[in-house]
Amino acid sequence: YAWYANDIAIVLFYAVMGAKDWPAFTHTFMMRFLNGYVEENQLSLAWLAEMQTFLKLREIELYAVIHRSFDVQNLQNPWVEHYMDGRRQRIEDGIPYIEYDFNSLKTVLNG
Repeated sequence: YAWYANDIAIVLFYAVMGAKDWPAFTHTFMMRFLNGYVEENQLSLAWLAEMQTFLKLREIELYAVIHRSFDVQNLQNPWVEHYMDGRRQRIEDGIPYIEYDFNSLKTVLNG
């Protein structure tokens, strides 16, 4: 449906939500995920640099869906309330969804 890197970013976006240490989780998860991924597919190193863009895209899309589907002035769902807490400001300020250097994963793609 989209770029393969976007598909990977979406998986990471939701996988990281329950983690306490997002950068550490991201590193472990992506190392394992990409090790399996490269057994079946190829991913150019250039796409690693775009992971933050795709994560931000998913963040904004989910923000918009919540605005469409919920009364954001009266949130009753704890997960949605937690997600939305400070989200608008993070989006406006361009703060990465996950503070992580995705280029550190290039060794996995290089073999």
